[in-house]
Amino acid sequence: MKWLLSVFESDDANLSLPPIASNDPILSWVLSYIATIQMGQLRDRVKAVSSLVSLARDNDQNKKIIVDEGGVTLLLKLLKEGSSVEEQNVEAYALFHIATNQERVWIIIEFNRILMIVSVLGESPMRVQMWKLNDTV
Repeated sequence: MKWLLSVFESDDANLSLPPIASNDPILSWVLSYIATIQMGQLRDRVKAVSSLVSLARDNDQNKKIIVDEGGVTLLLKLLKEGSSVEEQNVEAYALFHIATNQERVWIIIEFNRILMIVSVLGESPMRVQMWKLNDTV
């Protein structure tokens, strides 16, 4: 709580990460990428999602952190809104790499997003659909 109050009292020159984030650098990166995805320009959002993909590819702990910090919900929302083919492509790719075990797949199912994913991918340009075929073959 002290950290949160210090953010509101700050003059933007002394901002810092929450104490829990200083204990785990991956958490700091994930929080930074998620903030960029939520508020950044298209090019920055694509880079941030690509960075999440890199983290997700590294190990299951990183995937868990991404899920715990709301990354899946955000990626599903952005995939549906999809402002560009490139953005939809990296978001679908990120979800593909995060949903590699039954627990994380169930998280996506709990959000009732399977039909939305099928719909978005069905309506997406062939480029967004093709990476999935290339990855699974």
